[in-house]
Amino acid sequence: MDNNRPGIIKIAVMLWLMACVVFYAKQGSEVMELQFSDSDDYMRLVQVSRWIDGASWYDLTQPRMNPPDGVEMHWTRLPDLPIALIVVTFQDWVGRHGATIVAAFVAPALLLLGFLLAAAWAARPILTRAGAPNAALVTLMALPLIVKFGPGRLDHHNWQLLLAMLVMGALLRMLLRPNTRGPAILAGGLGALSLWVGMEALPWLLAFCLTLVASWVSRGSRVLNSAVTFSSSLFGFCLLILLFARPPGDWLVTVCDSFSIVYVGFAGAIFVFWGALWLVAGVVNTVGMRLVASGLSAVGAVTILSLLFPGCISHPYEQVDPQLARVWVSNIKEVRSLLTLVPSRAIEVPYLVAAPLLAAIVVFFRFKNSLGRKRLVWLGIAIHLTLALSLSLLQMRFLIFAHLYAIIPIAWLLGTLFRVIENHWVGLRRALLMVGALLLIGPFPSLALILANGSTEAGAVATERCNIRSLES
Repeated sequence: MDNNRPGIIKIAVMLWLMACVVFYAKQGSEVMELQFSDSDDYMRLVQVSRWIDGASWYDLTQPRMNPPDGVEMHWTRLPDLPIALIVVTFQDWVGRHGATIVAAFVAPALLLLGFLLAAAWAARPILTRAGAPNAALVTLMALPLIVKFGPGRLDHHNWQLLLAMLVMGALLRMLLRPNTRGPAILAGGLGALSLWVGMEALPWLLAFCLTLVASWVSRGSRVLNSAVTFSSSLFGFCLLILLFARPPGDWLVTVCDSFSIVYVGFAGAIFVFWGALWLVAGVVNTVGMRLVASGLSAVGAVTILSLLFPGCISHPYEQVDPQLARVWVSNIKEVRSLLTLVPSRAIEVPYLVAAPLLAAIVVFFRFKNSLGRKRLVWLGIAIHLTLALSLSLLQMRFLIFAHLYAIIPIAWLLGTLFRVIENHWVGLRRALLMVGALLLIGPFPSLALILANGSTEAGAVATERCNIRSLES
């Protein structure tokens, strides 16, 4: 039966083309005028333009903020690369302005295609080859997540999501085949790139390690070699990235909110943690002893990190002016708690949390009814999903990761519903029931509440869009 199904790549590409058409119909006219929904997208364009016009690779200063000195951004050059390549390629034909419009459409679209393929690849160990395309289908239904890949989304969030999905796929393969080193090396390299893109990667790298700890504590040393390989890869790639992230004179400068020696230290702490467990693996031969050893090793790694970088451990805004930090927390939506929506915009909350909560229910029952390494796989998804939901109560920026980790459980549920429908109905009724199942597991029921309340976009506020043409250099 599987041989008659379209290939995963073909299905993902068809879904991607459909999404691009919808995005273009919805936002095409605005992007043609370089009207974006987020100021970060404009700042990314300014950063790319300055680089094309001769700024140093290491110069990430925003001159239009805090003039005349400017502000050094905590971003990275990695998301700049495809944008700059597209602009440089097309500007001789259509000018800088036209090339920028091309980049605003093409760069996010390419990341979306990569994300759909990554979702199908990540889900394949659980859903099999036949069910893996359901993950790409569910991804398009995760509206709070998929908007990060819309036209004009040139900031770094889509990069973070793509890398997080790929790391999740590597983790599932490590859990199911602990003796293989390829997924561990891949996870370490991708994890290092994620840290380069932004500090939002820190929590899910911790969730990654917690999953491996749970596997080691419950099943012994088989996963330990993969964990050591992962930590070695992460540490090595972070050392390499430091050469590209900071100029030579700044390699040892402590910077908390962008890639620096601090992030290399974080990777080093993970390496120390797993190295210590590898050294004592031969003498800790019970679940209780492995649990104690894990705790002691974690304390040692955190202590080393705290001694080396005390400022970055105490608070994420330690190096930021306190007044500026208060302005960020009070005015930037993504750094506020999800609970701040409850008093004024409670109707948006179901739209934002329905899919992750549904995924949590699926994960609970799959964990309860699975055995062996399949159970560890579902435990790993549960750890990531729980941490993302918990952190969203502190800062809403982590809610999109909850939607990301919900994709595989919901894709499993969708596949189950599809099989039931295929076994009991045929023809038009089958097709309608499948469409109905797809809509029910997506955000559409909760989105209907927002639409009925008179808002056409979750979180919509009456703001005046920035006109890029009126900005002066």
